[in-house]
Amino acid sequence: MVDKQQSKPTRVSRKNANGRLETLRKTLAASAVAVAALGSTTDVLAQTNSSYTRVDGVAVTGFNRLLSEPVWDLGPGFGGIGFNFVFGYNPDGSTNEIPLTSESSMDLIVASGFDPAQLAVVPQPDESTTNIPFKDVPIIVSPAGDRAPVRASTEAEPWEASKSYPSRETTLGEWLKARGTLHIKCRNDGTAYMQVNAWGLIPNGVYTLWGVFSRDFSGDGNIDGMAPSALGGVPNLAVASAAGLASISRELNFCPTEEETLKTVAMAYHSDGNVYGAVPELGAAGLPGGTVTHDHLNWAVNVEAGLQGTDLAQGIRALQDADRAQSIREPQYVEAK
Repeated sequence: MVDKQQSKPTRVSRKNANGRLETLRKTLAASAVAVAALGSTTDVLAQTNSSYTRVDGVAVTGFNRLLSEPVWDLGPGFGGIGFNFVFGYNPDGSTNEIPLTSESSMDLIVASGFDPAQLAVVPQPDESTTNIPFKDVPIIVSPAGDRAPVRASTEAEPWEASKSYPSRETTLGEWLKARGTLHIKCRNDGTAYMQVNAWGLIPNGVYTLWGVFSRDFSGDGNIDGMAPSALGGVPNLAVASAAGLASISRELNFCPTEEETLKTVAMAYHSDGNVYGAVPELGAAGLPGGTVTHDHLNWAVNVEAGLQGTDLAQGIRALQDADRAQSIREPQYVEAK
């Protein structure tokens, strides 16, 4: 649960936005791994026709976070609240993961970690759960619930606990390649059909789908918090294909675009290969968001506006679209005779 806050969202100035994009341009130019396109100009405003509403997703690095920047204004009392759930791997042997920013190298290996902002709602996890590359996050290996890192299935004995092929490290640039669409068809009787299609995901990765709702937890009739709920009910699970494709469709007893308490839809990656029923992770049991569960895609449904993270996503996409177009136009070099 996220407690309601009174601070207003910070909006980025045009000067600061241009500065961030210039930093990104330099970072991308120096990176050996190109960043795939992110969100689009339709990220905030959905496309609607007579039969359905389509919302394009944004690759993120946390709940309402992209490279530590807030993505959406979630409304009065919440603003740009959010948490980082994806970090950079620090190879110096410490448990201090690297926070991601617009200056981060796209060659960084993504890893588990903990955002101290979560201390308002969950206890500090054991440091052994942080700064672990996603491929090495321990999985349950015994009936007693013991966890341990395991080898890839191509390296393990046939009977040995393992992770499916391909089990390899993922860079920040690869993580940000994820894209997805959310299609919603609302009916006259108040029900709806929803379908999520995503690609650029972790191959054979375990994913779950969540609706983030504002809630009245005190029961006094006032919105005082926010929490995820399994959208369309449990199981809300999808396993990406070896090519990184996944799809989830559900029948709903409400129309998402008319349910103002539904702020965003999130697709979360489970680096431990586990799912936890009607909650994304076990924060009170030492496994908060960022240690085993990591938001990968977000869709804005009923938000106030896009914030810095939205500008960041659109700026990265513009840069990468330009790079691709330039590479297509570039003539092949022919050695002079």
